[in-house]
Amino acid sequence: MCGISGIWSQKNSQENLRTRLRQATDSIAHRGPDNEGHWFDETCGLGLGHRRLSILDLSHHGFQPMFSPSKRYVIVFNGEIYNHLSLREELLQVNWQGTSDTETVLAAFEAWGIKNTLQKLYGMFAFALFDREKRALILGRDRMGEKPLYYGFKEGEFLFASELKPLFSMTLSPFTLNQEALFAYFRYTYVPTPGSILEGIYKLKPGHILTLREEDFKKKREPESEAYWELPKATDNQISLQDNKQTLEILLKSVVQDQMLSDVPLGVFLSGGIDSSLIVSIMQSVSQRPIKTFSIGFYRKEFNEAPYAKAVAKHLKTDHTELYITEKDAQNVIPTLSQIYDEPFADSSQIPTFLVSQLAQEHVTVSLSGDGGDELFGGYDRYILAGKFYKRINPLPQALKGALSFGLRSLPSSLLNSIGYHVPKCPQQLGDKLYRASQMLRSTPEAFYERMMWAWASPPMIVSHETISQLPEQSLSYETFWTGMMQADLHHYLPDDILAKVDRAAMATSLETRVPFLDPRIVEFSQALPFSQKFYKQKGKHILRDILYSYVPQKLVDRPKRGFGVPIAEWMRGALREWGADLLSDLTDHPYLDTSMIWKTWDAHQLQKTNATTQLWSTLMYLSWYKTYKPYIAVR
Repeated sequence: MCGISGIWSQKNSQENLRTRLRQATDSIAHRGPDNEGHWFDETCGLGLGHRRLSILDLSHHGFQPMFSPSKRYVIVFNGEIYNHLSLREELLQVNWQGTSDTETVLAAFEAWGIKNTLQKLYGMFAFALFDREKRALILGRDRMGEKPLYYGFKEGEFLFASELKPLFSMTLSPFTLNQEALFAYFRYTYVPTPGSILEGIYKLKPGHILTLREEDFKKKREPESEAYWELPKATDNQISLQDNKQTLEILLKSVVQDQMLSDVPLGVFLSGGIDSSLIVSIMQSVSQRPIKTFSIGFYRKEFNEAPYAKAVAKHLKTDHTELYITEKDAQNVIPTLSQIYDEPFADSSQIPTFLVSQLAQEHVTVSLSGDGGDELFGGYDRYILAGKFYKRINPLPQALKGALSFGLRSLPSSLLNSIGYHVPKCPQQLGDKLYRASQMLRSTPEAFYERMMWAWASPPMIVSHETISQLPEQSLSYETFWTGMMQADLHHYLPDDILAKVDRAAMATSLETRVPFLDPRIVEFSQALPFSQKFYKQKGKHILRDILYSYVPQKLVDRPKRGFGVPIAEWMRGALREWGADLLSDLTDHPYLDTSMIWKTWDAHQLQKTNATTQLWSTLMYLSWYKTYKPYIAVR
């Protein structure tokens, strides 16, 4: 795993471009501490930069930027291709110089073409490839969005990078804050692809490539991306549970063995839940030595999953390392989050994710994880809960749903919240939740789940002056409500929250993470499973559970899903109160935010009249981000 960056410019001297590109690669040294490389085409003003974390082929033959055998292509590549050795067996005429997967990819591009090659690759990646013959720059990203890639024009120059930090390093003037993206951020707690928090800068969509030809660059034409792969629609292969279990277990063993390929020490995160326990079980079953497993624990019982992980590790006889984290340890990470996540991001599990990555990196360079299992096999409780709610309201006449929606929206939020405070066991932030319910009542089926997932039910209540009139819905069409929820998460929540969280946290410690569940063979197989093999007796991941129980006793792993959390709500009333209030004191620098609403929400949270953790955490993470990158940001 590595970091890439680049600049295409005809505005400045070559020396100026070289200096700026070196600054860009220096800013992501954490992504690749082992080596640095640059390449320039002086005739067109293109520069490619690379930082390397050596995983396969530790020799100089793996250095980048790298040329294809004929020298037609030059590439900077971030990621791993797990089936590259089998691809080499098909490329018989190549005189290999080393054993890196990047060399394999370049030879395949020459032999089969770019799109055909990408469809053959099993792995995670983001790359920039310059075709010296056709004078074109091609950017590409893996199918599920495991590896990030930003790009865009800025004052006539085309910039791209693995993170935003290199773009800040290369820019000659401040970027403009993208207020539409900010609106989306307050709604989802992340900025959805293809947008970014910077105007004119985009994220390349998963499963897409983008081509910028030299003539288009000179005319400053925005390049358009095209898909080389699309997530298959959910179907029903009408195969029995027993046969599908056997097929999936064989697939998992093959995928895990592929992903254990490494020239450096390798391990795996273990939480003790279904997904990570299954990955560890498969790894241990195909390994001759104890697998290195890692987990962190908290001294507060309600947040501590370390005993479950330890029990699974003991049963499987892994080489287990656990570290108990104090609340002070976790809180010390918070001021660094804006450096780690250089775009506003507010999933508070970013804190323990960074801490477990830090622990693992002390022992290994690569760690596998169980991410993706929930989205592919129905693991989130919200799928069950939303399904029940939707099943009850969907038969209601549209006129009645409209009337209920209008009635809920007509009640003051303050009144609803006061009711919620006085009624035992009433949902927290009742006004916000009922407003959200009013939106859901008048939603199309496609938008229902999305609105359920909003953080701030109505972002205009925080973005003043109606800055954004309407954010396009991220809706999907689907055959059933349940499969629709899962596909929505696969398209948006998984790449923009889960995978972004893990990539930034792990890379901040120079640790590579790999995700077996997101191998395309597993993804495509999961989309053909019958519904009953995912959801059974009000539980998700039925088929994964059945496979896991053959490795680990059911009593060790079968428990309510807890998540990877920390007590942010309580900390904001205690240890983080001064930090939060200090950030909120800068609200006057943000004319597009409704400062009155934010302070009222903060005060209500402090007085325990409501639990506004998600809303306030997203606000504080944005303010912290802005404070860190203020020199690079202009507000229109």
